[in-house]
Amino acid sequence: MAFFDKLKDSISTASQDISQKAKTASENMRISNQIRANEKMIDKLTHQVGLRCVENHLYDADSEYGDLFSEIIRLHEENVKCQEELNRLAASKICPQCGRANNADAKFCMGCGAPLGDAVMPDSGKFCPSCGALNTEDSAFCMECGTSLADVAPISAGADQAYDPSYGQSFDESFDQSKEEGEK
Repeated sequence: MAFFDKLKDSISTASQDISQKAKTASENMRISNQIRANEKMIDKLTHQVGLRCVENHLYDADSEYGDLFSEIIRLHEENVKCQEELNRLAASKICPQCGRANNADAKFCMGCGAPLGDAVMPDSGKFCPSCGALNTEDSAFCMECGTSLADVAPISAGADQAYDPSYGQSFDESFDQSKEEGEK
C-alpha cells in the first residue's frame, strides 16, 4: 500500500507543478500582452505629440527643431508639385465618338480624329511633313508618327499658314496625289 500512496503523492505533486507552471505561463503572457499594448499606446501618443508640435511650431524659425521643420516644409512643397504633375499626367479627355482617352490638351481624338471639346488650333508649333500632326515648337520628333522634325520650321502666332499635305513629299508623289484627287 505504501507503494500506491507514494505513487499517489508523486502524481499529486507533479500535477501541482504542472498547474503552477501553467499559471505562471498564463500570467507571463498576460503581462507581456499588457506591455505590448502599452508600447503601442505610447507610440500613438508620441505620434500625436509630434503632430501637435509640428502644427503649432512648424513656422517657428528659432525652434530647436527648426532644421526638421524646414525639411518638413520642403518635402511638403515637393509633394504638392509632384501631385500637380500627377494630376496633369492623369488628366484626359474621353472621345465622344469612340471612347478613347486622350491627353488633356488634345483638340482631336488620337483614335478617330473627332474634335474634343472646343477644337481651337494652337498659335504655334510644327506640322509633321509625314502625317500632318501639329507638334510643339520644341519637338524633335512627331508625337503621332515619330518623323524627325529637325528641318521643319515652326509656324508662329498669327501666321497664315495651313497644313499642306504635300509638304515633305517629292514632286512626283505630290503630282500623283493631286492627279488622283482630280480623277475623283
